[in-house]
Amino acid sequence: EVSIDDALVAQQLTTNETILTMDNGCVCCQLRGDLVDGFRNLALADVDYDNIILETTGLADPVPVAFTFNQPPLSEIYRIDGIVTLVDASHALLHTREKPKNGSVNAAVQQIAFADRIVLNKLDLVNSTQLKEVISEIRSINKFAPIIRTNNSVVELDKILNISAFSIEKAFEIDPSLIDDFNE
Repeated sequence: EVSIDDALVAQQLTTNETILTMDNGCVCCQLRGDLVDGFRNLALADVDYDNIILETTGLADPVPVAFTFNQPPLSEIYRIDGIVTLVDASHALLHTREKPKNGSVNAAVQQIAFADRIVLNKLDLVNSTQLKEVISEIRSINKFAPIIRTNNSVVELDKILNISAFSIEKAFEIDPSLIDDFNE
C-alpha cells in the first residue's frame, strides 16, 4: 500500500509538524508492532508535543487503538484525551445499518459507540428530516457524546482537544466483553 494522506497533510502545514505513517498504511491490521514502535520513537524524539492526533481513516474500529494506548509501554508515556468520531451526515445511515460479514463488528457503529465527541459533518447535504433521522440513529448508539454540527469539518479546537473525556472504564461499560480482550 502507498500512503498519500501524510503527503497531502504535510503540504497544508504552515508550522513544523511531525507526521508518522505506519509502514503498512493500516493501523487496525498491524496495530501492535508499528503503532507501539512509532509512538515509542516519538517519545524518544527531543520534541515537546502539545497534542498528538491519531487519525485512523475510514471505518476502523477504535477499540484496538484505545487498548494499545492503555497498556504498557504506551500507557506509561501517553494518555488518550478523547475519541473523536467524524460522521458524514449524508452517508451515516448507510454505514450504521450495514451488516458486517463473517461476524465482525460494524466499525461505523463501534466508532459512534466509543466516541467521546461526535463531529456531524456535511449538514449542507441533508434536509431537516434526514438530519433528524441521522441524529436519532447516533443517539440510539451513543446517548452521551456531544454532537458537534458542522460543514467542511470546521470545528473549534477546544471542542475536540484537551477535553479529558476518555475512560477505559466507560469502554468496559459500553461493552463488558472487552475486559477479557484488554486482559489478554
